[in-house]
Amino acid sequence: MKMTDWEMLEVVRAEVQESVGYSGENSSLHSNRQFMMDSYNCEPYGDEIEGRSSVVSSDVFENVESQLPALIKFFTQGDKTAVFKPTRPDYEKEAEQKEILCDWVWSRQHKPVHLLHSQLKDGLLQYTGVLEVYWDDSENIENELEFQGQTDDDLAALEIREDLEITEIEETENGYTVKAMITSAGGRCRIEPVPPNEFIISKRARSFDDTPLIGKRTPKTRSDLLRMGFDKEQVESLGREEGQSDSTDAARTRDLGGNVNVNPSLDRSKDIFYLTKAYIKMDADGDGIEELWCIYYVESDQDEILKKEKVAFHPFSVFVEIPMPNRAIGTCTAAQIADWQYWKTTLIRHLNDNIYATNHPRVIANNLLDYDALLTPKPGGVVASSGSAPVQGNYSILDIPTNTTEILTAIEFIDTQIERRTGVTRYNQGVDTESLNKTATGFRGIAQLSQMRMELKARLYADSALKDVFEKIVRVYQVHGKESVSVPYGGEILDISPMSWKDKHDCQIILGKGVGEREQHITNLYALLQQQRHEREIGSPLVDSKKIYNTYEALLKAVDIKGTEQYFNNPEIPIELLVAEIERLTKENNAMSQAVNQKNQLAEAEMIKQQGTTEREVVKIREKAAVDQAKLIQDQMQHDDKIALELTKIEANTGKNVPGSVI
Repeated sequence: MKMTDWEMLEVVRAEVQESVGYSGENSSLHSNRQFMMDSYNCEPYGDEIEGRSSVVSSDVFENVESQLPALIKFFTQGDKTAVFKPTRPDYEKEAEQKEILCDWVWSRQHKPVHLLHSQLKDGLLQYTGVLEVYWDDSENIENELEFQGQTDDDLAALEIREDLEITEIEETENGYTVKAMITSAGGRCRIEPVPPNEFIISKRARSFDDTPLIGKRTPKTRSDLLRMGFDKEQVESLGREEGQSDSTDAARTRDLGGNVNVNPSLDRSKDIFYLTKAYIKMDADGDGIEELWCIYYVESDQDEILKKEKVAFHPFSVFVEIPMPNRAIGTCTAAQIADWQYWKTTLIRHLNDNIYATNHPRVIANNLLDYDALLTPKPGGVVASSGSAPVQGNYSILDIPTNTTEILTAIEFIDTQIERRTGVTRYNQGVDTESLNKTATGFRGIAQLSQMRMELKARLYADSALKDVFEKIVRVYQVHGKESVSVPYGGEILDISPMSWKDKHDCQIILGKGVGEREQHITNLYALLQQQRHEREIGSPLVDSKKIYNTYEALLKAVDIKGTEQYFNNPEIPIELLVAEIERLTKENNAMSQAVNQKNQLAEAEMIKQQGTTEREVVKIREKAAVDQAKLIQDQMQHDDKIALELTKIEANTGKNVPGSVI
């Protein structure tokens, strides 16, 4: 027999109320989150005494924050966080498409460092770091339209359109003016952090992949519920609810002034409801076999399910820093050292109180002294005495034993225990101390052990959580995506078809390796290259050009440089060598031609220079000759005039005709 909606709701409520994370009931793990959050924030413990030291040690904060940079660095060094390798040659195209699509969703549509930081930090501090990978139908494109001059028939046609939501109708002289919102289908894959205290899971769960119940309880406003697409009549019928008080929420928002999940106004759209999104296995169709259902409901007086659907998988990717066999949730750094932080805080307070008492010891005094001045010590201050007796007789100082050495030794012991529990030493945090083994061998041992524990955490995170994120991106697009997805890649738009992908076993997902391992690999390749060069220099037959080329290829790949052929010629491809030789000869010929041309240009310039000099000299000679010729002509003319004048005088004196005279 099939279950009714009411029966399904009762099954879900019963499972949720018995889950880990539901309001902290019957779960010390959930209630511990408040203590760990307060320890991280160095909040007072509540046992402080007025007038005594109230300092709080910061060990939880220091350990969590010192691990995050190294862990995040493991997954942010390469161009891509995840690389898809095909398991068979015929899956190469599919692997390439999955890699491009996942990188686009992870790195372009989201902030990967923020997601990594959120999940890892929650895992170190709050037992579980959770990311939800889901298809968001609310990511549709909404536009506001206005239709003017509409008739009654036009208005009726608009009212029956499913893609329109009429927001305002105004009757005018020219007809109806209709304002409406039009929604075009879209949707996208969204990745969001889930606060650990909102995450729920069955107590019977042994893993996060196969669990009777998994989900979240999230505060949502009435407006949020409508935006998510739930039935408007159902949402509006929900009574006004006040946000429930949650101890972890209170610790996280303590400096903001208390519970933030309340509606401070009379605006009903801002009313807060706890929306439960539960993925539960149940036999809803009565065939005796459980199916996985996604149930949405709000805890109120309404016994109705907002939405239900049968699904193939849940959207949660969960990171647990220190897993425990045969159970889903293990433990974390904060849980391991929060109690030690309290004990260390107590010792530091005693140390401060002892120093205060030593600097300002208690005094036995008679009634002749000024008590106000005595009780308010000031450097260089004076305590007046009204008696005439010697001052030494008016008071005496109580002997206060100094315990600073013993207390510091105890604090050092606690620091050592914290280091042993977490693997995070003071060397990792940049703090030096005389108490640690500072020999070279001891330091290397400490560093190697710490690095191995950090690598283990990174590998656990990659295998159990981050890999699951990328697998879910692929599955989300297979189930909800369109037949073709346009993805910008390499300066062009690629059309990817998730519907054509087969299953998740056709590709192997390789996530970021440890930075230290990568750097060590590069160092080893460089050392190998140096040895190969040495073998070639001594004429050893152990190494040829191809072996050196292979090392260069591996070295470029290790430093994320693609295209070995752009930098080195493959000795097994003769045409490449020929092309290289041709290029070399061409360069030499071009260089020689340039040299000859340059020489010829210099010679031509010299010739032009000489020619210019010669022409200038010829011009000077011609000009001088012309001047000389003109002077000669002028002298000749002056001589002829003088002769003619003399002949004219002779002709005048003699009265005879003289040839050449001017008469």
